[in-house]
Amino acid sequence: MKLLNTEADFDLTEAKQQFEAACFLSNNQPYKVLVDTREAFVSPDKEAERFITSVKLRYAEALIITSLHYRILAKFYVKGLPHSAKVFRDEEEAIDWIVSLAV
Repeated sequence: MKLLNTEADFDLTEAKQQFEAACFLSNNQPYKVLVDTREAFVSPDKEAERFITSVKLRYAEALIITSLHYRILAKFYVKGLPHSAKVFRDEEEAIDWIVSLAV
């Protein structure tokens, strides 16, 4: 999933739309996701974070984040997730890690 630099809020509605798309693409099976935030400057609001942490089908999440500010925030975000999650600067490392995990 590639987040884009938009003026849109990353709110509960956006989080639910992303989840619905992931469920469709994974045929409602457990899934791993790589989130590329390199061109985005938004963070989920509190409602969106609560929803994201409640998702049961997401098995693992690799986050590509290059901004120091967002890397610091992401470290707190991944601690609250019920699934494996890790923050990366490098795309290849993120891909290697997410692919290495069995579903």
